[in-house]
Amino acid sequence: MTTPGRARRTLRRCACGLRPVQIATILLLVVCGVALLAALLVVQRDARRDERQVWAQRAAASINDEVAGAGSALIGARGLFAASRDVEPSEFETFAAVQLQGSDLLSLIWAERVTAARRAAFERDLGVPILETPPGGVPGPAGARPQYFPLTLIAPAGAPIQVLRGVDAASAALLRPSLTAARDGGGPVMTSALNLDADGGPTAVGLLVAVYGAGPAPATRAERRATLRGYVGGIFAVDRLAQSAHALLPHGARLRILSSGSPVLDTGEERAAGATSDAAVGDTGWTVQVSLVEDPVGTVLPAIGVGAGLLTLILLLAGLFAQANQRRREREDARAQLQHEADTDGLTGLANRRRLERDLARALPGASEEQPLALILFDLNGFKAYNDRFGHPAGDALLVRLAAGLSSVVPQGRAYRLGGDEFCVVAPLGADAAMAVVASALEALSERGDGFTISAAHGVALIPADAATADEAMLVADRRMYARKALGRDSATNQIADVLVRTLEERSPDLRDHTDGVARLADRVAQRLGIGDTGRGPIRHAALLHDVGKVAIPDSILQKPSALDAAERAFIERHTIIGERILRAAPSLASIAPLVRSSHERWDGTGYPDGLAGEEIPLGARIVFACDAFDAMTSSLRTYREAFSQSAALDEIAACAGTQFDPQVAAALIATVREGEPAAAGARDPAPAILAPPR
Repeated sequence: MTTPGRARRTLRRCACGLRPVQIATILLLVVCGVALLAALLVVQRDARRDERQVWAQRAAASINDEVAGAGSALIGARGLFAASRDVEPSEFETFAAVQLQGSDLLSLIWAERVTAARRAAFERDLGVPILETPPGGVPGPAGARPQYFPLTLIAPAGAPIQVLRGVDAASAALLRPSLTAARDGGGPVMTSALNLDADGGPTAVGLLVAVYGAGPAPATRAERRATLRGYVGGIFAVDRLAQSAHALLPHGARLRILSSGSPVLDTGEERAAGATSDAAVGDTGWTVQVSLVEDPVGTVLPAIGVGAGLLTLILLLAGLFAQANQRRREREDARAQLQHEADTDGLTGLANRRRLERDLARALPGASEEQPLALILFDLNGFKAYNDRFGHPAGDALLVRLAAGLSSVVPQGRAYRLGGDEFCVVAPLGADAAMAVVASALEALSERGDGFTISAAHGVALIPADAATADEAMLVADRRMYARKALGRDSATNQIADVLVRTLEERSPDLRDHTDGVARLADRVAQRLGIGDTGRGPIRHAALLHDVGKVAIPDSILQKPSALDAAERAFIERHTIIGERILRAAPSLASIAPLVRSSHERWDGTGYPDGLAGEEIPLGARIVFACDAFDAMTSSLRTYREAFSQSAALDEIAACAGTQFDPQVAAALIATVREGEPAAAGARDPAPAILAPPR
């Protein structure tokens, strides 16, 4: 029987048989083995933590993109309400139907700002009283306050939230900070999680965007508060916003979303309930937690490494360092790849909206008048019809081809795909260089084939000349793009104008060439005077139709080879009034009727039919009058006199500036004709006074 004392003696004898150097070697190897095991455990822990962190960052980036895309759906609604004072429910329902289709948007709401003075009239028009929601109570009549924000329009009409129509959004304590942030910040703001299910758990989130009055976006907090018209809000399901993020995670992973420490969503495997890694979701106030299922094999790796034996210790140490370096490189490569994927459109390979926002934030501080930054938006025309006819795979292939073409014509800067059929270019370019890039890009974004034509509308914003911030630049470029898009459609205005011109041509074939020439010249002169595309459209139409009243003038007068007598001249001078009456009969042309009526008024007040003078005459009419006179002087179709040379006609225009013609318009006409090309691009949209006289 072995006693403790005998065992101690046996061990002492064994130890005495070893030389000191051997004992030291054994102790060193034992220490190295323990150090190796500890190093393996640390590396394994760090690698697992880094892996969780990578997945958490990727999930957060995906959720942030979904929230950003959801917020962008509200920008169009803001434009809808900012464009006009009153929006019909049918317009709102139509817009909501487009936004709700194929999106994560559950419902769209409009909360209009109502002052205390307007409350009674508003309740009468709305058909329901303004209500307030006390904490934990049932909505009741709102108390007296300086202003209210009742839910005015809600879509879809059948949604359960429809019963809240008339409830003052500002009466909910949880919404007040979000309303204030949306008003003062100018961009989409996320509300706290909303409890819409039967159990009272958070299932949805609201996004709010403030709507200001028409005109440039307010730049200061005081201006935002003064021009606030109301709020557009969208309700989005939290699980839908997180769906793509969860799909990115490996099998068995668990995803949780926390808002101010409170859980909003918990999805995935419950067995993945171990260590977690967190990542913030942009500016939403959310935190994403990701946990992974532990791999049992990973727990035995250190034991296998130690069990390999002390003889392979050096090799294991070398392998450990090599493996650590390799994993570090792999993690760096994985981070770079994830960053690239997060910043790249998966279909076309172009940079995406997330990358655009970061690039703009980086480039804005360096933009100046001497070195401006150009932001150019493009929206494809005809893409939906192409998709409907040839199918989505063919549409995706078309987008890939167009994206490659766009990228190839951007020598400096970067091309982006913002989603759907929208593209963008950001480059350090001035106005002239930007227009050259626009011309190349429009050609690259065009394709024509059997039964289809693809083209693009564009809008340009120069920073800092047109906007000081990225949001303002996007709004300016977007507004200009859709103005061009509207001008390019076969609208009712174009169709009716074409019918009237053809009628005039049948009556007097020579008038068609004359009116076409006047319209082209008027467009160029208006551009030189700084009038943008939106303002030049009515001027072009007025120039094209300024002689439409002559359909009521007898041929004996119109075709008379000699000068007109007093009675005939009085009769023909009525054609501007007749033209105005014809155009007012067509609602789509009524806006240009005043320009046609005043198209023969003189700067000194001796014109007809109203004897207007100076600034009383609409600027568009002054342009048409000068261009009409120049074309008439240089035309060879006047049978009662010889045509002027171009130089002589310009001398006559200059001589009559200040009496017959507006001096500024005359100077612009002379410069335009002598240069033989339009003024430089970058003209801005005019104020309403350019298109109509003071009333």
